[in-house]
Amino acid sequence: MEDECHILDHKYSMPETHCGDSYKQYCSGVKMKQEVMEKLHIVKENIQMLEEILFHHLSLTNEELADGYTLVIEDICLDISEMKTREEELTSLLTTVDKRLEKDFHKNEGPFVKAHDTALASFHVQRQAYYSGTFVGYHVHKALKLNNTEKLCRCLVSIC
Repeated sequence: MEDECHILDHKYSMPETHCGDSYKQYCSGVKMKQEVMEKLHIVKENIQMLEEILFHHLSLTNEELADGYTLVIEDICLDISEMKTREEELTSLLTTVDKRLEKDFHKNEGPFVKAHDTALASFHVQRQAYYSGTFVGYHVHKALKLNNTEKLCRCLVSIC
């Protein structure tokens, strides 16, 4: 169940004051990734719009050309170049953020795992170190009592 709580911590990534530092860093990375992706989307839309404008200007005939035509074309090309540079910067930043998010956070620092552990501690269930932190014997019996399973469920639902 701890692994499932860890998955929920990933899915909902909400910075809580009672969570560990690595979880807070993970949450700020998720937020930063969303912001960078939004900016990148806007930049790509702007590049597409500028390229359409450029194509329109290049398709004009000699009669339709106005004074300063070459300046307009140069300005559009310059804007496209600047936008592509910004796109590269954002793509690089996105890669950096993704690498940071791959490092993950300590399993016991997320709000769902902390709530799960607190609930288990409230009815005196202990993980057994010699069984990789699993429950054995009487601890399983205690954890599966109706009253205790309700506590486990309530503690997880209260976070949402």
